Amino acid sequence: MSKPVISVFHKSISLHALLYMLYFFLAPMEDILNNSAGTLGKYLALVIVGVALIENHGEININNNTANRCIVWLMLVTVASLLWTIDRQTTVNRMVAYLLVPGFCLYTSTLTFTKDEFDLIVISAILGGLVTAGIAYVSGGMLDEQLADRMILTEDNDPNNFAALLLLPFALSWWKIQESRKFKYKLLFAAVMVIILFYIFMTGSRGGLLSVLVILVSFYFVSGMFKRASAILGTAVLLVLLFFVLKTFLPTDLFSRLFSSENYTSSGAGRTDVWEILFRDIYPNMGIFGLGAGCVSVKMTAYYGFAKGIHNTYLNMIGEFGIFGLPAFLLMIVSIIKRNYKHKFYIGVALLLGICTTILFLDAYQKKFFWNIIMLIFIHEGTVEESGAQLQLSDK
Repeated sequence: MSKPVISVFHKSISLHALLYMLYFFLAPMEDILNNSAGTLGKYLALVIVGVALIENHGEININNNTANRCIVWLMLVTVASLLWTIDRQTTVNRMVAYLLVPGFCLYTSTLTFTKDEFDLIVISAILGGLVTAGIAYVSGGMLDEQLADRMILTEDNDPNNFAALLLLPFALSWWKIQESRKFKYKLLFAAVMVIILFYIFMTGSRGGLLSVLVILVSFYFVSGMFKRASAILGTAVLLVLLFFVLKTFLPTDLFSRLFSSENYTSSGAGRTDVWEILFRDIYPNMGIFGLGAGCVSVKMTAYYGFAKGIHNTYLNMIGEFGIFGLPAFLLMIVSIIKRNYKHKFYIGVALLLGICTTILFLDAYQKKFFWNIIMLIFIHEGTVEESGAQLQLSDK
């Protein structure tokens, strides 16, 4: 492990850990960090890789575990899909994100961090969520009235994507409430969590609401919290308070969108129509290799007149890579969940289950909000305790 070279809050950390702090702090703000050449996060990731390579004298040691093998496989399949793609230019364009984002996550798995460094990265991610909520409040960013004034940061952004970006700081705030020993810190993180959660709900994202519920419920069960009366009572009080806050401050249309049952039995803003076309027309007429990276939306042009997203990462992956993508993707997720449950990193398990719910309604394989959660889990797995013992990454 490289020697700590910087002091932050009286804790010595390595330069690459400091850069990861900055990366996770900025992560929820991705929607306002976009430009024609990409997001600031992409350039920061390149700097992190360069710094870490220098710190580790150019050495890269990839752990030979199931998750990493699956990431490598998916990157290889992405490149191989050039051989069978129905639109070579679309696949070439999509390859940039399909290789760089998982590749950065894979590289993160090769690094080590101290417990102090991991804690600072977690705090940075939470602060990033809080600052993003503050930016949303100050800017008052809204979509047009046709979309029920759903919260975004800029007019070019997707409110569902914004909700997904806030899931990580929300969940980490929830975790810190459970981990903090002093009541004043529990209260502080509870306040932060409620603020971030309010802005998740301000996006009007039903997928975001379902993901929040999955994170909370799964954390309760995998951590054994459901056996503690005090935890249940405290959460019940918090949820009741939150409900009254939402009822009071959330616009009526958004409240109805999120909490009316009929909004969960409709076509999902046309998603079910897209999925029906997939199963009826596209899957039966494509080969076992799929259509190529990024090309399922191209196939939808015949039905909608433009390249329409599938709004489901799992179904999109079947269409892109046939039988060669989804099994590896699911195996990666299952192996990470099993490993982190074994090592009692329960918030990691809950976060992954939550984001897996999110991507039921979004095309997210190339999105940072999906891979950032896996990256944080990898950082935790790369944590070296004061004794110097690193987590064992066996899949067994």
